[in-house]
Amino acid sequence: LGVNTNRFFKSEKLRESYRVKLGYNKDEFVIVTSGKFDPSKEIYTLIKAFSSIVKEYPKSRLLLIGKGSIEYMSYLNSIIENDNLDEQTHILDFVDNSELGAYYNLADVGVWPGTNSISAIEALGTELPVVIPKEDAAYKVVFDANAAIGFEKNNVHSLAAALSDLVWSPEVRLELSNNARILVKERLSWEKVAEKSIALYCNTYPSQRT
Repeated sequence: LGVNTNRFFKSEKLRESYRVKLGYNKDEFVIVTSGKFDPSKEIYTLIKAFSSIVKEYPKSRLLLIGKGSIEYMSYLNSIIENDNLDEQTHILDFVDNSELGAYYNLADVGVWPGTNSISAIEALGTELPVVIPKEDAAYKVVFDANAAIGFEKNNVHSLAAALSDLVWSPEVRLELSNNARILVKERLSWEKVAEKSIALYCNTYPSQRT
């Protein structure tokens, strides 16, 4: 799996227009996640970590893009209400993949706290700084490229600390963004994935070359 760079690319124009669309101000720090929401995605951990971040930086905002069962979404909404995060949290239903990159552009950080997700990889195409579980082997290529910040899975305090570092350090965010761009360009774009697949095929079946 790779990144469709025709859909997932960095755009200041999309950042500005989609912030206006959702009502975010320029100085608000937006954290985004997306996908199919269920317990394995650890959205609970993200919300609780976000609760700590809001206390540090009141202009923080959380954007949840996705959907789960009625029971699970009710559970998430109850956490948001109990932590008084209604005004800081925005929940959107599933967004078509063709538009998802625009929402990543409006954000400052992307977080995928649970099981590995292609969404985290696609977000790198928009040069979004990403926070993901550091022990997940599926993300090894991302960590090897220093294109993400890791945290201890299921650990609210660890995730909050990682987010806090990014809130207060634009230099780190810029470094992650630059590394994400290089990683996608050199290894994760569909073009590069296709080149590797063709090379592997030719090396495996040399008699099939034309």
